[in-house]
Amino acid sequence: MKVALVDPVNSTIFYNYCLIDELARQGCSVEFFTANFIYEEVFPPANITFCDTFFRYSNKIKMLAKYHKVRQMFRALEYPFNLITLIRSLVKGKANIIHFLWLINPTVEYLIIRLLRQKGFPIVYTAHNALPHESSARHVNQYKRIYNVVDHIICLTQSVKDELVNKFHVRKEKISVIAHGDFDFIINQVKSNQVFHADIFEKKSSNFTVTYFGQIRPYKGLEYFIKAIPYVIKKHPACEFLIAGKDSGGNKEYYLKMICEMNLDSYVSCDFRYIPLSDLITYLRQTDIVVLPYIASSQSGNIPMLSKMGIPVIATRVGGLPEMIEEGRNGFLVPPKDEKAIADAICKLLSNPPLLEKMKEDSVNYAKEAFSWNNIVKKTIEVYEKVAGVS
Repeated sequence: MKVALVDPVNSTIFYNYCLIDELARQGCSVEFFTANFIYEEVFPPANITFCDTFFRYSNKIKMLAKYHKVRQMFRALEYPFNLITLIRSLVKGKANIIHFLWLINPTVEYLIIRLLRQKGFPIVYTAHNALPHESSARHVNQYKRIYNVVDHIICLTQSVKDELVNKFHVRKEKISVIAHGDFDFIINQVKSNQVFHADIFEKKSSNFTVTYFGQIRPYKGLEYFIKAIPYVIKKHPACEFLIAGKDSGGNKEYYLKMICEMNLDSYVSCDFRYIPLSDLITYLRQTDIVVLPYIASSQSGNIPMLSKMGIPVIATRVGGLPEMIEEGRNGFLVPPKDEKAIADAICKLLSNPPLLEKMKEDSVNYAKEAFSWNNIVKKTIEVYEKVAGVS
């Protein structure tokens, strides 16, 4: 089967590369239409056709990486020409299925999808979220049109499927729930930054490190992690805490002020940059527990990655997160906006090192079962065959 996949900005690059690698391994001929990742070099699978169709020129102007609005303007100018190239390539390529993994302008992409369907191409769309995290009323109408026009929708959790059915009135039969996989394909190509690695481990003074990592945006509830720290250090004063991730919400100063006012400076280390993979691996190798204190979430790619690396996760009971955590096996679930519950879950593990070590081992075994790309892609190919009418 010939499959064309599209993500204009490669916004879920780790997920994308793991998916297309396994599709190729299971016999699909894969073309991936996307953009080069601007933050660091991450190599795509060698067994697929990689087409840097989008933003080839604006991404080459390195200085634009520092100026988000200017980069957006250049991309807006380039995007229509990229779409023309995409349509020509897709029509020429004659794929059995076209799979959109991400959208950046649903009004425009609705027209593209409609045109491709008129030309006889079956269209699958992966809805990572029912709506963008920072959405408005206009997004509801835009995405409703998308959900109506595509042939089939893949969701990563039942929670998102329920939202599509209840809020957008999508037929249940039109939606498949296929889990998020681990990031082994990505992790296996990473070489640790040895200088950074040596520096971090030289500074480490505690047996235990509890970490928040990932993009920092309002819906991720970082403040509740910070508020939980005083409760933890009352019982475990030697514990260290790490906050690592790009401040995409512009709230870095707010969090730093909170840490300072709570007299937590000596307990908390902050790294508010985009964390390169080589540095991220170093951080995670010194981490015992990761906390995801989200206020809202459809799912999290962090959970499969962390579980496969043997790191227990404390996550909030919101959206699709409960579907990714087996209580007491790869993590614990707590109510959202409840710093005391977060602290209690952390202390439960820190106070019982044998339990922590067992959960590290159990997390790996759970990930092998729940987040296996082999199983995920078998289900994905079944969707393709059903939608395209081929086998």
